[in-house]
Amino acid sequence: FYNVGEGKWGNKYTKNAASAMNGFDQSAAEEFMKYQTLVDIDNETLNGADAYKMTFKKLQLPATKAFWTINILDENNLIYSNPKNKFGFNNKTKGIKLQKDGSLILFLQNTPPKNQEPNWIPVPEGKFKVIVKVYNPGEDVVSGEWIPQQLEKIK
Repeated sequence: FYNVGEGKWGNKYTKNAASAMNGFDQSAAEEFMKYQTLVDIDNETLNGADAYKMTFKKLQLPATKAFWTINILDENNLIYSNPKNKFGFNNKTKGIKLQKDGSLILFLQNTPPKNQEPNWIPVPEGKFKVIVKVYNPGEDVVSGEWIPQQLEKIK
């Protein structure tokens, strides 16, 4: 799911009412894009009993004039509170480890992956949701040309 067209109120009253029901925090795509998923690449519900990876090939990170972030929401739609106090990942995260080919692999799992902790995003033991936010996005994000990478279950 993503928010193209939100934040432009106009006279689309049904859409405005639906946006208001979800809160008045909707912004125009040129200001903020938000993507969320509950499923992996195989359309299976995300669950902390499994481990996942999200791979961004070189130059596939979201274009932004500000920053982007990835957060995990628990079953109550709250940012996942975890013992490591690591509440997300963004383009300003310190110690990011790029692969030799310039790609970035993020690991979403309940325990830190060996030798990859900087690229680790903690997830709860049960079901969860992934939220990707891009603030002041580039044109390819606003146009829908860029979308976040899907999560792959690590076997």
